[in-house]
Amino acid sequence: MAKRLSLKGLNEEIDSLRRQVLSLESQVEQKVGSAFGSALARLRGGPAALPRGVTPEMRHRMIAEAAWYRAEARGFEGGDPDQDWLEAEREIDRRLAARGRAEAGRED
Repeated sequence: MAKRLSLKGLNEEIDSLRRQVLSLESQVEQKVGSAFGSALARLRGGPAALPRGVTPEMRHRMIAEAAWYRAEARGFEGGDPDQDWLEAEREIDRRLAARGRAEAGRED
């Protein structure tokens, strides 16, 4: 038998559902934005500007190594190699961007 709700109960249920939808929308936006940014970076051959002395090939090797370490940390059990790669890519790109900003700061 269906649960009968008062008008107040219905409004509370609707508010709860709205909060859940907003939370899910935020999660989807973050995942899509992250995936889009990673894909765009790959199409461009990496981050907008690699620090001096870092080639796209070096960046690729850094990402591969970081992804391998992620898999190793969980004993190569379970997980998703594509997700390992994307997370490693974000990590390496963050580090390279920070290094590039530090280099740019020294040049000023």
